[in-house]
Amino acid sequence: METPSAPDSGEDEHAVIAHFRLAADAFGDADQREQVYDAEEVMAAAIDEAGVGEFDGNEFGAGEAVLYAYGPDADAL
Repeated sequence: METPSAPDSGEDEHAVIAHFRLAADAFGDADQREQVYDAEEVMAAAIDEAGVGEFDGNEFGAGEAVLYAYGPDADAL
């Protein structure tokens, strides 16, 4: 699985990358996917509300889900 790079804003960016282990199926079961989507919504809303960066999406496969967020300060994210 290839890890995407941070959006090119011309400034140094930090990343917060959350990994979720999924069931034996490469994409997890329906309940697991729903939990990851719920976490994604909470993460994106919190980042937007705090104005500390941007949520950049997810990736599913190989038994895990990964959520990506970028901003100038990983601690703030």
